[in-house]
Amino acid sequence: MAGRPKFEPTEVDRHLVKTMARTGVPHTTIARCLGKNGIDEKTLRRHFRRELDVSADIANAMIAGVLYSAALKGEPWAVCFWLKCQAGWKEKQQVEHSGPNDGGITLVVRSVLQPAEEVE
Repeated sequence: MAGRPKFEPTEVDRHLVKTMARTGVPHTTIARCLGKNGIDEKTLRRHFRRELDVSADIANAMIAGVLYSAALKGEPWAVCFWLKCQAGWKEKQQVEHSGPNDGGITLVVRSVLQPAEEVE
């Protein structure tokens, strides 16, 4: 009785596993997409252990590099995101109200980004 033929990974397979793993695709789905009829998850882990272990980390580092570059260029969204996520800064809402002599009320609400230890 013959079993399944031995799986031999190709460079195309390695690229596919890296691409799918870096975007968070589950191992069951990755295994289903390899070979002619898919492969077993154990076979996937045996042949692609390194790709499965590091692909998401490499992708995160690449994206972080893009964020860092944008922050260095002064992109406001990137600076704000960086300070919140990497420097521990928080956004604080400040509300000011005042009224002129005629009894009207002026209300000003603004968000201020500041280091977390200064947030009350």
